[in-house]
Amino acid sequence: LKSTLRVLLFYLQLIKNCQSMKVVYLGLFAIYVFASLFTPSNACVYNDRISVPQNDLKCRGINGECVSKSYKCNGKFVAYHCPGRDVCFVNVASSECDRHLMASEGNMYIYGYIPTSGSGVTIASGVDIGQRLPQEYDGLDRDIFQKLEPYMATAPGKPKNKAEVCGDSRINTTRLTISVSEALRLDQFFKVIASNKSSEYKKKLKRGMCVVRSLNHYCGNLLVRFKENKCNFSGCDSFIRNVLIEKNATDSTFESALIDHRNCINTKGTRYRHVAERFRKEICYINSSHSFC
Repeated sequence: LKSTLRVLLFYLQLIKNCQSMKVVYLGLFAIYVFASLFTPSNACVYNDRISVPQNDLKCRGINGECVSKSYKCNGKFVAYHCPGRDVCFVNVASSECDRHLMASEGNMYIYGYIPTSGSGVTIASGVDIGQRLPQEYDGLDRDIFQKLEPYMATAPGKPKNKAEVCGDSRINTTRLTISVSEALRLDQFFKVIASNKSSEYKKKLKRGMCVVRSLNHYCGNLLVRFKENKCNFSGCDSFIRNVLIEKNATDSTFESALIDHRNCINTKGTRYRHVAERFRKEICYINSSHSFC
């Protein structure tokens, strides 16, 4: 910026003293080119809100219908496909745990979005593509894999977050879009992974069984010990892992562990407020009698 100002002052002096306007015009053009090179671009599509498609305001194009968020159904809600606060109801089979996961993640998305600066492009029911390496998608249908691959992490411990996505000219001008069918298949892929990770640890759980699946999806792995994630913060005891690893957790003991974990997250400051809020929802799903529910 200082360099640009110096150049500008130089050519203003020329305007004052120089008899040749041609020199002035050339100087102003040079300033324009110089400033353009060093002005950051705001062209990243993920800086913009998702727009409801104006040619399908009733979401019939994806075989759905616009309903209120409070609508009770055995199906799935697709976000940002209806005007106002309505959601698009798609009549597909879903279990209680499917519906809980969908509610926790904020419905199903067929348009990619980035919820926080540390997140990658997220789609379907909260699938953060940038947090995982390509090999973690082994077994995913090839047509979906090819769509998601440019948004995946490229090295262990180095997620493709918002800065990485917006700096990638291959993908920063066009929003990732998938079909409802592809979103459902992607959800099913991670549903199987989440279920396999925790099958032996939730035998005595009831409503807690859906929370285990939801948090495995959200955190990546509930039973992780040394690697930090949203379910295992440094400076906090491994409350969740400790109660599940014994393989006899009940809804009550699991609920207590979730409360302890949430309380610890709240000591980490406002940066992790969204994580604490997710755990509040999970606790209230098991037991809605708490004052914070």
